[in-house]
Amino acid sequence: MKHYRWSILFLVSIFHLSAKKIEEKPKETWMTIFIHGTVKPQFSLANIAKIVRDNLPHSTLWLGTEIIRNDPFFYQNQAIQMLGLHKVPETHKEGNAARAFAAVFDKLCSLNSANKTNNLYYTYGWSGLLSHKSRYMDAKQFYNTLKQELEQLAKQNIYPKIRIIGYSHGGNIAINLAEVRQKEFPKDTFKIDQILLIGTPIQPRTIENAKDPMFKRIYNFYSQGDWVQKLDAHASRKFDNYKNDLDNITQVKLKVYKRYAPPGKGHLRPTKPNPKTQRRIDPGHMELWFFGWTIYWYREKFPLHPLPMAVFLGWITQAIEQLNTFKDDISFGIYPELNMASLKSEKREHRKSCTYCSFMSPKQYDDLKILAYEYRPDPTYFNKASYKARKKLAYYQAHLYDRAFQRDKKVKRRKGSTRR
Repeated sequence: MKHYRWSILFLVSIFHLSAKKIEEKPKETWMTIFIHGTVKPQFSLANIAKIVRDNLPHSTLWLGTEIIRNDPFFYQNQAIQMLGLHKVPETHKEGNAARAFAAVFDKLCSLNSANKTNNLYYTYGWSGLLSHKSRYMDAKQFYNTLKQELEQLAKQNIYPKIRIIGYSHGGNIAINLAEVRQKEFPKDTFKIDQILLIGTPIQPRTIENAKDPMFKRIYNFYSQGDWVQKLDAHASRKFDNYKNDLDNITQVKLKVYKRYAPPGKGHLRPTKPNPKTQRRIDPGHMELWFFGWTIYWYREKFPLHPLPMAVFLGWITQAIEQLNTFKDDISFGIYPELNMASLKSEKREHRKSCTYCSFMSPKQYDDLKILAYEYRPDPTYFNKASYKARKKLAYYQAHLYDRAFQRDKKVKRRKGSTRR
């Protein structure tokens, strides 16, 4: 009888263990790629004319941008590395802003997600030129290297979901993947699970490419405080007139609030968002992507200082999908001092309804800032004076190269005319 009892217990334990294994889902693997924006050009009447004509090769602007883009000094305040697709190294050192970006992004994603995931972080470095021709060529290079990387991962039995985060015109690099596939690789079938655009100028070509079925979901994040995004006369912040054609797009207006005390009420601390005690400070173009130790246009009074808005995008998309309240045109507000966030529809018929969720505890928020500051470059080396000097030197070198190129061009013309 005892023999039967033990055999029954043994079978029950085996069944229990096997059922537990069936319940446990395998970890998802996400491949997250950060794409930087345009390298800030040196504006002049001659350069503006070349930008409008999209005729930049061998110009001072083209050469200066190339020198700046290949200088690691400028990699210390944003998610950017060398040209091409590169894995973000886990090196913990000052000035490794790409690692800081990935580390903070990863920590934020783990706060909202119940299921643990394997995360692979990459950057894609492109020319940074303010030129559609260049952006298409960069997108083509991106397509090829991404395809090769996926093939290498497949050999290791890794089949990741793909998330691309594109800042400014880096978003158009990501969206141009559709155009590259249509023209160059029509038989390819791989898809991009998420495209997260932030501060991206929405151009007519962007809208057409966004319709491609290779993109499962596109999130377009924008801010009313981003005036750079509107500089392009043919671009807008949103996919305004194409909502019916683009069911795969969620448009999110980003808002950040800072608490202030009205006169005579400095001792009060509100427990919920109140327009009388909250001042809205919308992120600017630099605050969307750069860390707070950047040289220009990141305000010290910005409520999320020194973090860029882009590191919150994974956490925000998770919150939107979990709440599942609004899916089309929404605004997402963050109240860091109240440890809460709000989700509200931008459509007139739903504007009164608002959903709140927890942001994070003060300790978690402070830990994120400490984590970011661990990668801050040495301010005696990375400061306004050295930044301006490096940029000035780059364009001076570009000017010399351009003069030499134009001189050689004239010599060749003269030799050709004398032979005739």
